[in-house]
Amino acid sequence: MKERTFKTCSYNVWSIALAVAWATLSFPLQAQYKSNAPFTALLRHADSSETAQPYSLFEYDEAFESYFKDKNVRKKGSGYKQYPRWRNYWSYFTKDGIIQSPKELYQAYQNKISANRSVNSLANWSPLGPYSAEVINDQVPGIGRLNQVAVDPSNPNIWYAGAPAGGLWKSTDAGNTWTNLFDEYPQIGVSGIAIDPEDTQIIYIATGDDDALESYSIGVMKSTDGGQTFSATGLNVDNVNRGTALNEITIDPDDHNTIWVAGTQGLYKSTNAGESFSRVINDEITDFRLKPGNSQVVYALSNSSFYRSTNGGTSFSQNATDPNSILPRSYMRAVMDVSAANPEVLYILYAKSSDGSLEGLYRSTDSGVTFSKRNVTVREQKTGADGNPYTEIQSNYDIMESNQAWFDLAIAVDPEDANTVYAGCLNIWKSSDGGNSFSKLNNWYDPNEAYTHADIHTLKFFDGALFAATDGGLYRSADGGETFTDYSNNGIATGQFYRLSIGKNDASVMVGGTQDNAGFIRRDNNWFLYTGGDGMDYEIDPLNPNLSYGFTQGGSYLFISDSRGDNLALLEGPYSESGNWITPLTVTRDGEVLAGYGSVYVLGSSGFTQRSEPLSASNIDDLEAAPSDPNVVWAAEGSTLYLSEDAGRTFTKVTSLLGPISDMSINSNNPKEVFATTSSRVDIALVDQPENPAVWRVNATDLSALEKQELTKDLPEDQAYFSIAHQPRDPNNSLYVGTNLGVYRTDTTMDGWELYGEDLPNTAVSDIELSIDEALIVVSTYGRGVFSSPIGVEKAATDIAISALTTPSSKVFLPGEASLSAVLTNDGSEALTSATVTLSLNNEVQNPQTFDLNLAATTSSSIDLGAIPEIYTGIVNAKATATTANDTWSDNNLSSFKFLVNDQALFDATYTLLDQETSATSLTPYDPLYGTGAWEKALVSTKFDTTEDSTAWMTNASGNYPDMERSYLLSPYFDLSVLEKPALQFDMAFNLETYWDLVYVQYSLDQGINWQVLGSKNSTPNWYNSDRTVNTAGNDCYNCVGAQWTGEDDAFAAMTTYQYNFIENASIDGVDLSQEKQVLFRIVFESDQSVNAKGVAIDNFEIIDLNYQAPPAEEEPETPVDPGTEETLEIPSTAFAVSVTDATCPQSETGIIEASLQDSAPDGSYTATLVTQGSVVGVSQALAPNTQFSGLAAGIYTLCITTDQSSSFKRCYTIEVKEPQGLEVQSFVNSQAKQLTLNLNGAETYTILFNGKTITTSQQQVILDLDRIENSIEVRGDTDCQGIFVETLVLSNEIFIYPNPVDDGNVNLYLGNSEADKVRVRLHNRSGTILFEKTQSLFDKRTQLSVKGLASGLYFLSLTDPSTKVSTTHKLIIR
Repeated sequence: MKERTFKTCSYNVWSIALAVAWATLSFPLQAQYKSNAPFTALLRHADSSETAQPYSLFEYDEAFESYFKDKNVRKKGSGYKQYPRWRNYWSYFTKDGIIQSPKELYQAYQNKISANRSVNSLANWSPLGPYSAEVINDQVPGIGRLNQVAVDPSNPNIWYAGAPAGGLWKSTDAGNTWTNLFDEYPQIGVSGIAIDPEDTQIIYIATGDDDALESYSIGVMKSTDGGQTFSATGLNVDNVNRGTALNEITIDPDDHNTIWVAGTQGLYKSTNAGESFSRVINDEITDFRLKPGNSQVVYALSNSSFYRSTNGGTSFSQNATDPNSILPRSYMRAVMDVSAANPEVLYILYAKSSDGSLEGLYRSTDSGVTFSKRNVTVREQKTGADGNPYTEIQSNYDIMESNQAWFDLAIAVDPEDANTVYAGCLNIWKSSDGGNSFSKLNNWYDPNEAYTHADIHTLKFFDGALFAATDGGLYRSADGGETFTDYSNNGIATGQFYRLSIGKNDASVMVGGTQDNAGFIRRDNNWFLYTGGDGMDYEIDPLNPNLSYGFTQGGSYLFISDSRGDNLALLEGPYSESGNWITPLTVTRDGEVLAGYGSVYVLGSSGFTQRSEPLSASNIDDLEAAPSDPNVVWAAEGSTLYLSEDAGRTFTKVTSLLGPISDMSINSNNPKEVFATTSSRVDIALVDQPENPAVWRVNATDLSALEKQELTKDLPEDQAYFSIAHQPRDPNNSLYVGTNLGVYRTDTTMDGWELYGEDLPNTAVSDIELSIDEALIVVSTYGRGVFSSPIGVEKAATDIAISALTTPSSKVFLPGEASLSAVLTNDGSEALTSATVTLSLNNEVQNPQTFDLNLAATTSSSIDLGAIPEIYTGIVNAKATATTANDTWSDNNLSSFKFLVNDQALFDATYTLLDQETSATSLTPYDPLYGTGAWEKALVSTKFDTTEDSTAWMTNASGNYPDMERSYLLSPYFDLSVLEKPALQFDMAFNLETYWDLVYVQYSLDQGINWQVLGSKNSTPNWYNSDRTVNTAGNDCYNCVGAQWTGEDDAFAAMTTYQYNFIENASIDGVDLSQEKQVLFRIVFESDQSVNAKGVAIDNFEIIDLNYQAPPAEEEPETPVDPGTEETLEIPSTAFAVSVTDATCPQSETGIIEASLQDSAPDGSYTATLVTQGSVVGVSQALAPNTQFSGLAAGIYTLCITTDQSSSFKRCYTIEVKEPQGLEVQSFVNSQAKQLTLNLNGAETYTILFNGKTITTSQQQVILDLDRIENSIEVRGDTDCQGIFVETLVLSNEIFIYPNPVDDGNVNLYLGNSEADKVRVRLHNRSGTILFEKTQSLFDKRTQLSVKGLASGLYFLSLTDPSTKVSTTHKLIIR
C-alpha cells in the first residue's frame, strides 16, 4: 500500500503562526459535495483521476435536478433538502462555479486577524442563544444539529460535542451546562473527537462536516489543555482539498501516540501523536474501527469496499477483490461497529445505492473474515378484516425509513453484549438477538420519553449509556433505549439561522427560521420553538409585535401567529409556484404581507393570491418593503434591482449590479434609496459572475438621473457578503455588512470599513436587524445562534417621535366616550417646546392640534388628543402624525391604533331589530387584529339554498369560509333591566365541519375587556347543539368551548330562529343577566387548520321582551243582561263532566270532546255548544249522559252548557285537544368518522331500518357506521301517522376516508366523483411537517393508504388530482 507522510507545524489559534510544511501529494479534486449522494452518480466527467478539474456547482445543479425530477421531494427523509441548503450557503464562496478550497477559506480568516483593522469601540457582542427552548404548539424539540460526542474516560462528567458548523462544545457537569471552545476559529465543523486515555487533557478533533459538508475540513486539530487551545497537526489546511471532510478519529488503546482518522481523502495513521500522518488507504473512507483487544486488526469502509488489515494498516485486503465475499460492492453508504464483549463480532449496516433504503445488515463472528446477512425482522401488530388482531412479520425491513442514508446513518453495538445492536437513520431501532429482529425505539414526530430528534448522525456508548447525536441535538439513554434525555437543550447554541426579525424598535421579541429545527421566537428573554419544518424567512409585523409570519423551504407553508408564537395557523403557499430555498417574505408599513415566488404574492384571508406579473424567468431572490412608505417595494432577481411604487403590483427595472444580489436594505428616510450587497452565487451564469463581492448604493428618486455608487472600499473581498443593514435616523448613513467572518461597519465620514467587534464568533452572519430606540444591533448566524451589541446612535438636534397612541383601556367604547392620548418622545439632543399632532380617523384628517411642551432630550410626555367624535363607530382606525419645527427625521413621526366604538341600544314598545339592512341596524364585524375578519354582508339567497332575499352577515359572501379563522359580530350595548322578560334571538343558518369548526355567543359585562360564553346546550328554548370540549371530545374538537353550534343546521335550507331566555336560563346556566344595564354580545366564528364548508349566515339580531303585549284593539261595550224577575238557578259544579281524547295523529281530525250530565244536575233540558276560533262546531239539543263532539282537529275549544230553566245560566269550559308531535329526525354525516348521527324527537320508541337491519331504541341520539357507498335509512315513531323519515345517503359524490379514526394502520380512500385514475396523497402533522407524499393508483375510485407507525393524534391528509391540480384536505385521526 502506497504511503504519503505529512509533517506537523506547531502553531495555535492565538499566535496564528501557520507555517505548515507542504507534502508533495495530490488529491482527488472532483468532489465539492458528498460523493455518495445519489444524484452525484449523474455527474459526467470521464476523467476520475486525482488531477481532474473539480465539478462546478452548475454541473451539480444539473445532476440534482435531473435526479429529483420525478421524485417526491416533500417526503420526510427524501434526501432532497440537504443539497439545496448546502448550495444556498456555499454559493457565496464560488468563483467560476468552483467553491474556494479550505486553504483559501482559512486564508481569509488569517487575513482578517492580521489586517490590524480598526475595531469599533462600542461593539460588545452578547450571545442570546437559543441555548434552550420551550416547545409550544405541539412541535417537536430540537436546538441544532450535532455530529459527534465523546466522554472523558477518566471523568464521566466531562463531555465533548461536535457541531457541523458550530465548533466544539464542552461540559464539565455531565451535559447540564456547556461552553464553546471554538469561537476564535472560523466556522469549523467537528465530526470526530478522540480523548487520550493516558492523558485526558489531550484531545484530537477531526474537522469538517462529514455528513452535509456545511463546513470543510482544516485537518486534525490537537489540544493539550482540555480544549482551551488547539494547534494544527501534520494533517492540516495545507494538505486537505475542497470537498474534504474527516469523520471518525481514534487513539490506539495500546499506544496513545498512534492516531487514526478517516475522511474523504482516505484513512490516515500517525505514530507520533499527530506530528505527521501517513495515508494507508487511498479511498474515500466513511467509517472504520480497531478490533477491541487487538489494534493491529483494522476495519474500514469506503463507498465501494470493506477493508481489513491484520498488521496495523501496513496492508489491507478488500472484499471487492474477494470472489467469495457476500458483502455488497455497490451501495450508498455503510457504517460499522464492534463490541468489547466479543471482539470477534463485527456488524456492517448497508444502504442501497438506488434509494438509500436498507440493503442489509451483515455480521461477522470471525473478525471480519466471513459474514452472514441478518434477517432484520420486524413484527407489527395489526387488525384483520374480521376484527381480530394478528402479527405481521417482515424480513429485511427498511429500518432506514428514508432515502438519505448518505446524509445520516449510525450503528452502535453494546460494549457489554455483542448481540445488542442499535441502528439509526431517521429513528433509532434496537436488536437484542444479533440483528435478526429489530424494534423501533422512537418516532421523530412523537416527543415521548424515548424521543430523539430526526436524523441520527452518531450512536456511541460511553460508561454503559447510549449517546445519539442528531439533527436536533444530543440525547442519552441509560436504560437500553427505553428513555432518552435531551442534553443539548442545556446551553449548546448551534442554531443555523437563515433569517431573523425583531419587533419594530423592540428587540425583546424576535423570530427566526433555522435549518432542521424550524422557527424560534424569543419573548420575555426566553426562546420558544413554535413552528415545524425547516424555518426560512421570518417576519414580525411592524404595526403589531405580537403578529409573526414564517416560511418553510420553498415557500411551501406559511406559519402565522397573532400572539407571540401561540395560536399558530398554517397556510399553504400558492400551489402553482415554488419559491427559492429561502423564499423572501416582507411586511409593509401597513401590515400587508408580500412573498416573492416567480411573481409577488399577497396574503389574504383565504391564502396567497398573485399580485404582480413575473419579473423575469427566474424566482425573486429578495423582496423588501420600505419602512416609511407602504407603496414602495424593492425586489432583486439575480443581479437586477426592481422597484414598485404601488405595493408590489407593478415593477420597474432599475439597474443591474456587477454581481448577484445577496441582500438589500432600504433607506428608512428615503424609500427610493436602497443599499445592496453582491456576492458570488451559483444561480448566475459563469460569464456574469463578479470578480469580487461588493456593496452598492442605488438611488432611484429620479430614474432618469439614477445614482449608483459602489461602497465596497476596503471591505475584505476574500469574505462572502451575506447581509446588510442601513441604520435609520443616522445623518452619516451607517451601514453594517455581515460576512462569513463577522460584522463590518462604515458611514459617509469614513474612508473604509471597521470591524464591528472582536468578540463575535467567526461565523456566517445570515441577517442583521437594528433597533434604534434601544441603540442595538441583533444578528443571526448560521451555526452559532443569535447575538446582540450596542450601536452608536447620533442624536439630531431636533427629532420628535410618537412612541405610542392609545385609548384609556381596551374596552368597547360608547360614541363620544373614547379618547386618545399620544406619547411624544424627544429623540433629539435639544429641548422641544412645541409639537403639532394631526389625527386621522378612518382616513379622515382631523384638525391639527398644537401643544406647548417642555421636553428635555430622551424624555417623553403623554398628551391628551381629546374625545373621538360621536360619528365614528365600529372599528376606528386612528393614526397620529407629530411634527415640530426643523424636525430631522420623519420615520418615527407616525403611530397608529385601532379600537371599537358601539352604540347603546334603545328599548321601546317596538324593540330594537338589527336586520343588517343598513349601517344603523347592523352588527359590527371584526377580528382579533381589528380587521373585518371573514364576515361579509350579502343576500342570504346568494349562498344558501333559500328564497329569502334579506341581507345577512355571512362567513364569506361566496365560496367556503377560510381555514384558521376567528371572527366576531359585535352587538351594541343593551340594557336588559328595562324589560320584564328579556330574551336574545337571531336568525341563523350554518353549515360547518362537524366538531372542528363552530359558532357560539359570548357576552361581556365590562365593556368588552373580558368575555364569557353565553348559555349551554341545555339552555332554553333552543340554543346550542354541542357541548363538547377539547377534553371530552378526544382528537376532533380542539376549538370547542363546551357550548357551540357545529355541523349543519337541521333547517339549513332556511334561516332558523334561535332564542335565549335570560330569566328561565338563570337556573340552568347559573348566570342571570336580566337586570344588567350594559351588556355586550358577540357571535364568534372559529375554524381550524383544514377542511371548510359553506359557513354561517346571521340576520335579525334582537333583544325582545317575552312579556310584551301590544295594546288590545278597542271593543264595543257589552250590553248588560237584564235579569228581570227571573229567579237565580243554582246548579252545582258537579253537574257536568267534560273529558277529552287527543287526536291520534298529527294534523288529523280524530280528537273527541265528551260532555255528560251527572246525578247532581237539576232536572231540565240542557244544550251543549262547542266553539273554536269563533266558529260553532256542533250543537246538542238535548245533552245526553255521554254526548260526544268527534272529528276534532288539535286546538283550543270552548264548551258552553246552557239550560232552558234559566236564560242567564251559562257554564263554559276551555279544553285543549292535543295531537302527538310529528316525528323529527336530524341526520348529520361525519365524513372523517364515516358515521351517521341521528337526532330523534317526537316519540317514545323509535324503529330504525338501516341498510336492512332493524334497530329499536328509546334513545334520542343514535350513531351508525356508514359501511356502504349507498346507505338507506328509515325511521318510524310510535305510530306511522307521526311521519316516516326516509333518506338515502349516496356517498359516491363525496370523498370518504375510512376508518377514521384509524387503529390498524390502514386507511381506505374513496374518491367519489373523481374521474382521475391516480391521486397525489400528502400527509402532514399539526405542525405542518410533511410525513410522506406519493402518487397512488385508483381502482374503482378506491385506494388504500398505510399509516402504520404513526403516533396517535390529529393529521391532515391532502388529496390532489394530478391532472386538474384540484386539492382537498381532510382530517385523519390515528388512535
